[in-house]
Amino acid sequence: MAAIGLTTVSPEADINLKADAPTIQKYVQQQNGTWGTETDVNIGDTVNFSLRSTVPNTFGYSSYTFTIHDQMSAGLTFDPDNVKVYMGPVTVSTPPSTADQMVLEDDAYLVNSDDYELVTDGLDDGCTFEIRFDPVKFLQYTAGDTILVTYSAVLNENAAVADLTADPGTILMNGYPNNPNSTWLDYSTNPYDTSEKASTPKHTVIVYTYMVEVRKVDGKTGEPLSGATFALFKNETDANAAIDNPTTLENALTFSTKTVTNDAAAIKDPGKDVTVCTPSAGGDAVVSVSKDGLLQFYGLDDGTYYLVEIAAPAGYNKLTAATPVVIKGLVSDVAPVGGIEPAMMKIGSAPDVVVENNSGTKLPETGGIGRTIFYIGGSFLVMFAGLALTIRRKIEARNYIR
Repeated sequence: MAAIGLTTVSPEADINLKADAPTIQKYVQQQNGTWGTETDVNIGDTVNFSLRSTVPNTFGYSSYTFTIHDQMSAGLTFDPDNVKVYMGPVTVSTPPSTADQMVLEDDAYLVNSDDYELVTDGLDDGCTFEIRFDPVKFLQYTAGDTILVTYSAVLNENAAVADLTADPGTILMNGYPNNPNSTWLDYSTNPYDTSEKASTPKHTVIVYTYMVEVRKVDGKTGEPLSGATFALFKNETDANAAIDNPTTLENALTFSTKTVTNDAAAIKDPGKDVTVCTPSAGGDAVVSVSKDGLLQFYGLDDGTYYLVEIAAPAGYNKLTAATPVVIKGLVSDVAPVGGIEPAMMKIGSAPDVVVENNSGTKLPETGGIGRTIFYIGGSFLVMFAGLALTIRRKIEARNYIR
């Protein structure tokens, strides 16, 4: 806006041009499609982000600096081919302090890529990328219109993974490990000196992912067992199909695996070998516990999973039912109140899964083929028993007549 201040010392008007100070907000798309300040996903998933600002009043400027900075943590891989910049009026259906939905109206448009530069190389301020609007072309935009930037990143194998069984005291002090993404804005502040600029505060959103540990033990002694293999499913029906037929793995989750000892991923079990399984589209559906009977699924979204034993340790009976694995994540549908840092106040759960095996003779499998064989065998036994009883009664009747 233009502010005119009159003084009694000079008969001339002292005109001070002052542009509105812009702001910027950042959002991440949640699982239900709304936009908020946090989300949780699997490693390997695509995460959608949006940046929202407003065109300031640039009256009196011959050029105007408007540069968006975005800084991603090491666990996020930016996709430069998926950046879109929109301009125009919008409708916001709910307050942005929760999970707002911003709808571009008919007059909104996709900004020509010639109007800005997407910079990813040579940045020395810790940024992953910058969007630098052309200082002269920026003057053509309508003050008050919304600037909406959408883009995406993939949560990669370097992601910080939250262990929801961690010590509460540690969490209270430091919060859960997470993958932040921050943005801020540089903008002009003086129409008479375009080198004068200011920056907005950083605005940060959080991406979480979680881990679950599986411990394979002897059902009687509690001693760890090696040699077991498992598959993990998101759907119970698919899991039950794999119990009936262990080769039915089309819908099993797939993982890349490595064995670690005293690694950050194995900090729960110092000195022991742990098989760490990270989601991977081209990975293995069947994974093996380590020699110490330990398996970690590392980098999972929240929700319910189903663990199926594909092969039991030698000399032990294979499990005949899927084991539910429940991860209650940290993403809240309620915005934080009073400026409390949400990561320090959150409560999630992903209990370690203890899977017991027992040795010795057992009845045929109670699922699928095993159940069918059991039923058929039982039917034959009943039939033969009835036939034998009938024959015996006939023989006794003949002897009685004689």
